[in-house]
Amino acid sequence: MEEDIRAYVAQALRLQGYELSQAQEAGVAAAFEGIAAIAAVLMQDELPFALEPAPVFLP
Repeated sequence: MEEDIRAYVAQALRLQGYELSQAQEAGVAAAFEGIAAIAAVLMQDELPFALEPAPVFLP
C-alpha cells in the first residue's frame, strides 16, 4: 500500500504543477501514509446505525 500512496502523491503533485524535491515529496507521502493508517483503524469496526450521520445537516 505504501508504494500505491507514493505513486499517487507523485502523480497528484505533478498534475497540480508542484515541483518538490524528493525529500519534500517523501514527506507528503509519509503524511498520507499516516492518514491512511488512522483511517484503517477507524474503519475496522462497523458503526451502529444510530451513529450514522444524518443525510441533511440542519443547524
